[in-house]
Amino acid sequence: MNTIQITFPNQFVLGLLCCFFSLTAYSQSQDIVANIREISEKDGLRYREIFCSYQDHEGFLWLGTQYGLAKYDGNDFTYFTKEKDGLESNAIHQIIEDEAGVLWLVSYDFEITHFWVDGLSFLDTRTGRVFGREEVPPPLGPGLKNFDIVTIMPSDRHRVNCFDRDFSFHPYVPGKGLLAARRVPGVDISNSSAPYTSFGSEQDGFTLGRAFYEAGFHGASDWIDKPDQQFSLFHRQEDGSYLGIHRRSPEVIYRYSASGQRSPLGLPAPPRSSQKYYSFAKYRQSDRSIWYASNKDFFVYFPKTGGYLDFRKEYPDYFRTKTIKDIHFGKDGLVFVSTTYGLYIIQVRPNPFAHFLYNDLRSASQEQLSSCRTILQMGEKLLVGYYPNNYSVFDLGNGKEVRRDGGVMPFPLIPYKEGVLLYGHSDHLVKWWFGDGKQEFINQLKPGARLWSLHLCKDSTLLIGSEAGLGRWKEGMEMMGDYEKSKGFPALRTSTVYQFLDTGGEGLLLATSSGIYQMDEAAGVTARYWSGGQGKHYFPFDDVLHVFREKNSPGKKETSVYWVSTQGGGLIKWDKAAGRCRQFTTDDGLPSDIIYAVYADKNGLLWMPTYNGLAAFDRQKEQFRVYTTNDGLSHNEFNRNSHYQADDGRLYFGGLNGVNAFYPSDLLKGQSNDSISLHVGQNENTGRPLVHITSFRQFDGRTEKFVEQPDTFLQKPSITIRPGITYSTLTMSMLDFIDPQHVRFEYKFDDCNCPWRPISGHTLELNDLSPGSRTLLIKGQNTKSLRESEVREIPIFILKPFYLKGWFICAGLFFLAGSFFLFHKYKSRRLARRKEALEKEVERRTAIILEQKRALAADEKKIKEQAAEIKKLGMVIHMSKFAPEDVEWLNQLESIIRDKMPDSSFKAQDLAAAMHHSRSQFYRKLKSLTGLTPGAWLQETRLQKAKELLEKNELDSVKAVAYEVGIKPGYFAEAYRKRFGKLPSEY
Repeated sequence: MNTIQITFPNQFVLGLLCCFFSLTAYSQSQDIVANIREISEKDGLRYREIFCSYQDHEGFLWLGTQYGLAKYDGNDFTYFTKEKDGLESNAIHQIIEDEAGVLWLVSYDFEITHFWVDGLSFLDTRTGRVFGREEVPPPLGPGLKNFDIVTIMPSDRHRVNCFDRDFSFHPYVPGKGLLAARRVPGVDISNSSAPYTSFGSEQDGFTLGRAFYEAGFHGASDWIDKPDQQFSLFHRQEDGSYLGIHRRSPEVIYRYSASGQRSPLGLPAPPRSSQKYYSFAKYRQSDRSIWYASNKDFFVYFPKTGGYLDFRKEYPDYFRTKTIKDIHFGKDGLVFVSTTYGLYIIQVRPNPFAHFLYNDLRSASQEQLSSCRTILQMGEKLLVGYYPNNYSVFDLGNGKEVRRDGGVMPFPLIPYKEGVLLYGHSDHLVKWWFGDGKQEFINQLKPGARLWSLHLCKDSTLLIGSEAGLGRWKEGMEMMGDYEKSKGFPALRTSTVYQFLDTGGEGLLLATSSGIYQMDEAAGVTARYWSGGQGKHYFPFDDVLHVFREKNSPGKKETSVYWVSTQGGGLIKWDKAAGRCRQFTTDDGLPSDIIYAVYADKNGLLWMPTYNGLAAFDRQKEQFRVYTTNDGLSHNEFNRNSHYQADDGRLYFGGLNGVNAFYPSDLLKGQSNDSISLHVGQNENTGRPLVHITSFRQFDGRTEKFVEQPDTFLQKPSITIRPGITYSTLTMSMLDFIDPQHVRFEYKFDDCNCPWRPISGHTLELNDLSPGSRTLLIKGQNTKSLRESEVREIPIFILKPFYLKGWFICAGLFFLAGSFFLFHKYKSRRLARRKEALEKEVERRTAIILEQKRALAADEKKIKEQAAEIKKLGMVIHMSKFAPEDVEWLNQLESIIRDKMPDSSFKAQDLAAAMHHSRSQFYRKLKSLTGLTPGAWLQETRLQKAKELLEKNELDSVKAVAYEVGIKPGYFAEAYRKRFGKLPSEY
């Protein structure tokens, strides 16, 4: 996409905005601004040769090419072809829309002297469906398929009229079809060679052209072929005369009287010679402009003002080698130009900026530009001081310069007395009698300290702001003096004072390079607001250029809100009483953080000349709109202290190339709509553009394919998201064909109390939405023009998956209940069986326990008997009673028992074997010596050892003692208690 802007002599501004740079050129007078945008392959256009273009009732653009039809929404193209969509022919030479919103797509077959309709297809703009002649509802009429249509033309009464070879035509009316054949009154078809008719004189050609025009075929009459000329009329003017083309005459475009007498129109430059048959002209009623194209010419002419633009001359790289195929007047003041190498979109509008001291940037050097410093309106005169040392006076009635003088640039400048001005000349103060030019120099404040601002107090004392702080002067003083009442603020003495703002009851505010100072004419400087201040004396940025105070609303308390422009800190909203600041920078939409002044218009908008264009600020919405040379400014860079607001609200901002003067209301008019008629793509009540949904697709995660939506969706969007849909995408457009790159979209849901969310580009992806119904809200805005769209509402229905639906939940609950019942029944039966088995097991184990209890009782009785026997023996055996061999035998036995004691598996029978005796022999001998059986002797020895260990507390636990003496822990405690009368744990 390329956008072009340039100003042409006496009339036009056109801009070239390329992808990476801007080329701007102007003439001395700038009454019209025009933008050009080129659409080519890099924008997605597949076929560079465009036969025709048409903007439908919704605002979409349709292009006819050799290879099919293209639909364009400002961002993307959609293509229709014979092979894919069923067009009767891929070559589309003409596009007409009927009253029902159906496009008639016409293909012509051309010969040297004749042409006729070779293909005719239809496309419903509401659904995007293509159909043939016999499918048009209602049918076009019997035999239309074989009907020899020569051409199709729109008229005042009917959008579609089908002409046959004898110049009769059939109007088409949706709901009725083709009406009966009619003839153009006053047309003699004798000796005709349709669709070109030969006449014997020029007067006959005018009669034929007038007849077609009076019949409502404005500018659509085909050429009248004569041996020596080609002729057609394309517009009837208010005085009854006609504008027509006489292709083989030098002037080409003529004005014809009602009787047919012709006179040259008076073009600034005569058209170049044209080949036969190829030239045409169109008249646009909205701005009364004539657009003419031929094989060598392409220009626009404004007969009323004399404005003229030769595109081929001014843009040779764009139009020199291109053949203009068609010119279509669209909505919003757009002109669509079809060429052999792409499409050009042109928008023409009045320039709201008046220029003073303007130089053509294409030919002027930087030194030749008038860099303005002083602007002062005096009645109907405007005085402008500018570099290097000049001033000029302009008559505001006609804008002409009436006086110019060199050698001095009055800056700063204020009225002093009747006919007397005071101004600064570098570091001098000068009194100037403006009428006769007399001047009186009043010396210097400080050598080399340039003066920047002046303020006249009520007592005629002049306060002087300079690069060396604040000074004063009063009549009768030969020397300017320092302001002695600023000594409490030493930083002011080295600061530049740019402005004195009289706040009324609060005295003066001084905008300086070291912050803002509060001053009273009597008390002097009383306060400083700066970045080092505390509390209410804090201000976020020090280098302040200009301060504007909000005006009070009627009946409301006096405001303390100020708007402050800074040199590098952007725009600052300052609530002085509350000590609050809100800073706006380039991050918020400003074109530069260097702002030279702030002024408000009657609508409450703030206007600011900056280092990089003019900024308008809506305080309610906190939005910026930026104007540059593309909008008619003479230069993008403005100057400090070069600004002025007249009593009638007109603003004057000086910059590097003269002064730009404008009424803010003129800019606001162009912001809403550039055309006279309402854009049908807008809300009829608010005039705001609509957000158009251009495509909608859903991705099915189960099939991993996109699901295209029906064509009716685009007319009444309603989104249904079924289970399995992974995500959905909506593509949208505001049908902005000039600045689509500046269009931004936002969205939110009606059930979410959250701010608007930005959309990346012009495609919105929806995913992870919870089931239910809600409304998707979408709005768009052109960030350059601040033009907002209506909020588009799209109902969304997110269907629940089957497992979340009521019937499935009920079935699931029923299944769970049944399963629980069956499980409970199964568990009950199983528990009953287990209970029965447990009862039997309890009985069995109870019997075992009873049997063990009886055995334990018998053992206990036996142990008691053995204990009684041991007691009888006194528990001690005196070895002296035995023979030496018996003592030795008992010692051996005791040694074996000590060695084997920890082994619980060591039994009495093992003891007999260890002593090398038979069991019976061992039993008899031990019994005879001790009176105890081998088992009783082994048990007694172990328990005695256990008692010894417990008393000495040598082991950690009772269990360890049991293992040490070879008695199982489960039996040890009971055996020990029976033997000694207490438990082992009691030790």
